[in-house]
Amino acid sequence: MPIRIAARQAGYCRCNTVFATAPAVYPDGHFDPRQLQILKADPNLVVTSAAPATKNEDAADAAADQMRSDIERTMTVAKLREELGKMDVPIPDGAKKADLIDLIMAVTAQAPDEA
Repeated sequence: MPIRIAARQAGYCRCNTVFATAPAVYPDGHFDPRQLQILKADPNLVVTSAAPATKNEDAADAAADQMRSDIERTMTVAKLREELGKMDVPIPDGAKKADLIDLIMAVTAQAPDEA
């Protein structure tokens, strides 16, 4: 079964793989059993089983990927910080552009649930 892995801090590297804070799905067999054991035991990673995606999930993932691409292309670090400030989102010291984009993506993903 595929697994979903997210790092608690962007750019975290383990088992020759760099992980982002946004969850990524890895196909069955991507990691060998020993690597899976190491990843699951690592407190800096969130590792969960990932059921095969439905068509709706695939569409949502594609939309999220497009949104991330648009943000990366059109927004500067200063603009990202400004937008996060408007949303009262705390920004960690030393946050890079990828970290700020992860925060924006997380906040916008939560917004419909809060309404």
